[in-house]
Amino acid sequence: GLTWRGYYLHGTNKPLGVGRNVSHGCIHFYPEDIAHLFPEVPVGTRVRVINEEVAAAWVKNRLYVAVFPNKSQVDEIDIEHPITRVVPDDLVQRVRTVAGERGDEVDWALVTRLGLERNGIPTPVTPPSVADATPAATPVSAQQPMTMPPAR
Repeated sequence: GLTWRGYYLHGTNKPLGVGRNVSHGCIHFYPEDIAHLFPEVPVGTRVRVINEEVAAAWVKNRLYVAVFPNKSQVDEIDIEHPITRVVPDDLVQRVRTVAGERGDEVDWALVTRLGLERNGIPTPVTPPSVADATPAATPVSAQQPMTMPPAR
């Protein structure tokens, strides 16, 4: 359960509803994902629910980007209509901000494709670096976790 009364994170016996507007606020997971997540996350773990179309974060020295459907696109998906393909207005700026001084390493064509597809899958948009071939200098637990918006 979340601190919002009546809202929960849980699996579902209707996997086709994951990521769709079939809930009054609960966040549904695929059964295999919740089975993996449940024993890994202790009661009391903070959960941030974010409703943003673009997420970008550095993970193990690679920049990952995920782009999610907006409300009208989710509605189109719900009626099994092809989504209107439009790149979020702030996509490039948000990725550029997170990329910082390493913006020249970003595959901008891939970023644009992710913006059009909006599948919500975190995808690396920078190549593996030489540092990735050796043990990481910063432990994974010390890195900033990537926060994704919930499935709707």
